[in-house]
Amino acid sequence: MPVGEAPKPPAATSVSISVDPIVQVGAPRTGASASPSSARTAGSAADRDELPKTGDFIKERFELVQELGRGGMGAVFRARDMRKMEALDPDPFVAIKFISGNLVGFEKAFVALQREAKNAQELNHPNIVKVFDFDRDSNLVYLTMEVVEGVALNTRMRESTSRPLGDGERTHLAHGMLAGMSYAHSRELSHADLKPSNMMIDKNGDLKILDFGIARRREYDTVFDADDLFALTIDYASPEMLNRQRPTPADDVYALGCIIYYLHAGAHPFNHVRADVARNEKMRPVRPASMNRVQWQAVRKALAFTREQRFADAAEFQRAFEAPDWRKIGGVSSAVLALMLVVGWFAADPIQSWLTVSGLDQPQAAALQQGLKDGSEYLSSGYGEDAVYAFSEALAIDPHNGTARSGLGSALTLIQSRMPDSQYRAYLQSQLTEERNGDAVKDIVLRKLGELPVEPGSSSH
Repeated sequence: MPVGEAPKPPAATSVSISVDPIVQVGAPRTGASASPSSARTAGSAADRDELPKTGDFIKERFELVQELGRGGMGAVFRARDMRKMEALDPDPFVAIKFISGNLVGFEKAFVALQREAKNAQELNHPNIVKVFDFDRDSNLVYLTMEVVEGVALNTRMRESTSRPLGDGERTHLAHGMLAGMSYAHSRELSHADLKPSNMMIDKNGDLKILDFGIARRREYDTVFDADDLFALTIDYASPEMLNRQRPTPADDVYALGCIIYYLHAGAHPFNHVRADVARNEKMRPVRPASMNRVQWQAVRKALAFTREQRFADAAEFQRAFEAPDWRKIGGVSSAVLALMLVVGWFAADPIQSWLTVSGLDQPQAAALQQGLKDGSEYLSSGYGEDAVYAFSEALAIDPHNGTARSGLGSALTLIQSRMPDSQYRAYLQSQLTEERNGDAVKDIVLRKLGELPVEPGSSSH
């Protein structure tokens, strides 16, 4: 599990048609600009089916002054817009994103770039990069968008080993990505390729989301759909996307969970293991020390391996992640619950538990102790749902552990005290369908269900 130092950056796993747009933008170039007649025009590059170069003019309007990023399928340039220059605009620069005309499958890439422009033009939010237009110049197709002066999020995350992220910076960046994607999801648009390299931090420290090149709308595009490309980034893709299911906002939630976890832990939650493998190997992320209990509960849910267990969209994730700590209870009730936890040990099977523990290897034993410690802390502080999760983790290792069994029962009692019976019943039933819960947990949950009064209108047999 990802503890300690952050792992080395993995090999690139993106197979998106888009270029990772802007790594870092320097200061604007000053001085007189060349005229289109005295500079190489786009046609000289387009005729040879190449990407353009610095110094080229596009449509006799955009002078390419700096290359910002390049990949096998295209490039992004900083360009001076001559129309803005004529209008004495104090900020005449735009970013221009090209795709290469000699690509196999160029037609699909061309349409995807047009859809990216169309999708992004409909999104007007401070945390999403503005896209202005889509056009072509001979064989060169491109879109123009705002220039972001700053650094890519993945670059900032790599720097965190020598220049750590502070609590305020982490909170601000997480808020930006959640707010931006909440806005996109409210317009029925899923990004489908969220990753740190598709996010920029501008000179004011604000986060900007880029590259809606393979975004999906709720309804299929009858002419073209990005599903045809099967483009994604493996270590930020949900199990459903890896299984080639059509992306939904819940799949963006998984990627956002990975990124926010990385901001806090300095490592990917599953050490860059693809989600379906992490699920099959029952990998579970460790709570980062900088993440409070409310944030951890939200991120843990975002990282669930099924859509049904994740938040439906970024807005739900944001509300949970940024929620106030309203669930904390007073010290007297906490002390009573802690006493219940200790007394509960005597109802367990200590001999069988000792036999189980004696057969554990060191990582399993450490995980068991951590689960018991976390569960006890959560319970004594009044965090019922967190305590249920921690004690369930412990029982997955040692089903006979008395502390975990008693703690789970006490945590469920705490949750019951804060919910109407109908909501509590639904919560218990959800625990019965939770994939990670073993028989020991389900036995306790079933007992709690049996203690509830019969619902009105139902019959008992």
